This record gives sequence, C-alpha cells and structure tokens, in this order.
Amino acid sequence: MSKAVEPSPQCPVQQLTRNGLRKDDPLDPLLPPPPRKPVYILLQDHERAQRLAQQLEFFGLVVQALPNATAFLASICEYPPSAIIMDVDFTGTGQGLQLAAQVQQGLARHIPLLFFSHHEADTPTRLAAVRAGGKDFLTGSLEASSLLEKVELLTNATPHDPLRVLII
Repeated sequence: MSKAVEPSPQCPVQQLTRNGLRKDDPLDPLLPPPPRKPVYILLQDHERAQRLAQQLEFFGLVVQALPNATAFLASICEYPPSAIIMDVDFTGTGQGLQLAAQVQQGLARHIPLLFFSHHEADTPTRLAAVRAGGKDFLTGSLEASSLLEKVELLTNATPHDPLRVLII
C-alpha cells in the first residue's frame, strides 16, 4: 500500500488531485475508510451557503461553505475538494467563473464544478462556465435534495455495489 502524499506548504496546483491510494490498491479492512474529501460551496449569500452545507451534511457529505476567494484558495491548497458548487457571481459579477478557471488551470484532473446563478444565464455566461470546467449549470433556487443528487453524480459518491436482500 502506498503512503499518502502530504501537500507542501506552498501547494502547487498540479499536486492537488493526487491522493495516497492508486485506483487498484486494496483497502485494508482493519483500517478505517479514508476520509471523504469535502465539497466546497461558494455563494454570494454566505448564510444560504452555510444552511445548504448543514443540510447536505445530514446526508453524509463533508461540506464547507467558504465566505471569500482568499479562504477558498487557502482551503483548496490545504485540502483539495471532491467537488465545488460556485455562484457565477461569487465576490462580484462574473468573478466566480474567473476564479474557477484560475483554480482549474494546470490541474492534471479537473475538480468537478457545478455553477449556480440566481437569474437565467445567457449563452456567453454558460459558455464561460463550460470553459472554466463546469459540469452542470443550475439557475433559480438551490434545493438540498436536488443538489445532493448532482453532487453524488459528479463525485461518484454513491456506493458501487447496491445492497442485496435475500427473502426466503
């Protein structure tokens, strides 16, 4: 079993997606499962982001609502997320798209991004979201149940083997 790679204090963006296990490494049944990577929520309305984070944590996700770009960049260097939910207007009009593109630049494997806008987005905004690495684009209001489904699809967080029941 390979050892986990600790991120350096001056975290190069290229090392963010590395983890300690290779895809085919078996998990030791005596060890606890590796901790789940967090999902970062970055919305203009930070209180709304905190409420959504709290609701998603009830479903077993590790969620962190971040208030600004500085906290986001510091957190992403310390602990890379499994997915990012970002308002296209986070910290200013169109700034969420630029921040997401900046973070994704140079990564070997892009972090799944889900963009959100309160208003119906025009074609150039949606195109910029795709270019920034966005996998989905939501408009209107965010509901925890639909957000949970999207995040699970983006991160493949659902169990691979369904539970089986034998009735005799």
